[in-house]
Formats: sequence, structure tokens, C-alpha cells
Amino acid sequence: MEEFTKTGAIFMNNSKQTDFFKKLKIYVTRLKNDVLNGYRKAANSPCARKMTASVKKNFSANGDITKKAVPFLKTCKERILYFSKHDPQTTAFVFVCLFCAFSIEFLDKAFALFFLKHEFFDLFRAVATINPAGWWFIILGALWLIATIYAGYCAKPEIFRELSQKAYCVVFVLMTLTISSVITIFLNILAGRYDTQALLKDGLYGFSSLSSGVSFPSWGAQTIFAVLLASGELYPHLKKRLTQIAFAVCICLILSGRYFISDVVLGAYVGIMSFFIARWLVSETRENEKLLTFHDASKEEEESSETKEVKKTEDEKKEKKEKKDTEKEKSKK
Repeated sequence: MEEFTKTGAIFMNNSKQTDFFKKLKIYVTRLKNDVLNGYRKAANSPCARKMTASVKKNFSANGDITKKAVPFLKTCKERILYFSKHDPQTTAFVFVCLFCAFSIEFLDKAFALFFLKHEFFDLFRAVATINPAGWWFIILGALWLIATIYAGYCAKPEIFRELSQKAYCVVFVLMTLTISSVITIFLNILAGRYDTQALLKDGLYGFSSLSSGVSFPSWGAQTIFAVLLASGELYPHLKKRLTQIAFAVCICLILSGRYFISDVVLGAYVGIMSFFIARWLVSETRENEKLLTFHDASKEEEESSETKEVKKTEDEKKEKKEKKDTEKEKSKK
């Protein structure tokens, strides 16, 4: 008896479900037909026809707006290329700032949570821990002490020169790293960004200015770029390999979930700019070279106008000489 009642209840439930799905199907078909009919009526209305005609007139290949927009876009493209050619440092700064703003708003949070919650990225975490962000000072200081002590005990002048040159190379790398670290400390304190662990544990995401934030920019990215770019300048045959290693370590820092994407991008930029600053400080032609070259377009326009005027005067003088020569030849004949 109990089994009969159970089967009857199941049959009743199944019949109710079938009736519900039938009604749902009928409702969906009616809704679909209503939407299609409304779309057809709207498309056949005179207002919609006017709108489509105006869109075709203005935004087609030979439209009014496209004719005006194409030269404007071409001039914008030319100006951007001109500016990037004459002011590469400023353009790099602008593009890094724009990308960091876009990444903070749309990319950082989603990607960090995805990388932290999946165990597949443990390999990249192991690679990221190999990069000794704070230990580079101790390593480079130890190398400098070893080179100087060994050079002091060496009697041969050739070996002394080689070791002193190596000590100078270590000092250059240390100087690059100190510049990069000072800039990173200042930006970390100024921004005070919550790191990825605070996002994972407490759900904190954003900035708390003038606090003990250690995320923006990334310590690992700035140290690896500062050290390896400075080393590549001293050993040019290893420059490409060292830059490739620096980029690979930065990718591992992102995939490990230790830093946000914008943290790593800004850290790499700080390391690169610190390398250029250190190279400028060490160069012998520092007085003749400028660290930051801001291109002044107004001065160039003035110079170009002056050159055009000079060319015009030269052309006028040439024409006058040619006329005089032709007159002389006619008089002789």
C-alpha cells in the first residue's frame, strides 16, 4: 500500500512538472512573438527610418562624420608618433600610468583572486620566492667585499685591475638598486595599497595613503629589473638573456598571486628608470646630456619657420643671380 501511494505521488509530481514546462514553453513563444512584432513595427516606423538614413549618411564610408573624423584621427596618430619619437621617457611614463589605472579598475582584483584560489600556480609561487628582493643588498655587498679584499692581497697589477673593475661593476649595480629601492619605498608609503593577502583574507582592496603598504609598486619587479639591467650594461653579451629572465620573473610574480598586475608593471618601470638614472650619474658626458628631455614643440616650430624664411631668401637670391646672368648673356649677344 505504501509503495502504491509513493508511485502515485511521483506520477502526480511528474504530471505537474510536465504541465509547468508546457505553460512555460507557451509563455516563451508568446514573448518571442511579441518581441519580434514590436521590432518589426519599430523598424517600419518613420522615425526609425529617419534614424537609419541619418546613420548611413553620417557614418558610412563616404559619410559626413567619417570624412571629418578620418583626417582628425590621422593628425592625432601623427602627433602621438611624433611625441613618442622625441619624448620616449614621457610617453613611457604616460602609458604606464594609463595602464596601471586601467588595471587597478578592471584587472587586478579578478586576476589576483583567480591565481590565489587555484593550486596550479604553486609552481610560479616557488619561482617567485627565489627572487630575493631584500637580500640583494647583502649579496652585492658581500661580492664587493670579496673583490676588494682579494684585489688588496693580489700582487700582480693585471689581476688587481680586473678585480677593481669587478668591484666597480658591483658598486654600479648597488647604486642602481639603492635608487630603485628609495623610489619604491617612497611610492609604497605614499600609495599604501593593500596586498593580495589582505584581499584574500579580509576582502580589503584599494589604497590607504601614508600607511605601511608594500604592494604598489612591486619590490620583486623593481629589484630584478634594476639588478639585471645594470648587470647587462656591464656584460653586453648577456644583456638579452638577463632582460628575458627579468620579464619571466615578473610574469611569475603575477601568476603566483603575490602582487597585482599594476604593481608588477610599475615596479618594472621603476627598475628601468633607476637603471637610466644610475647610468646617467656614472657617465663622463653627464654635463652635456640631460636626464629628462622634454621636447618643446613651440621652439621647433619657431626654428622651422626661421629655416623656411632663410630658404626663401636663398631662393630669391638664386633667382636674382640667374636673371642677371641671363641679361648679361643677352647683352653680349
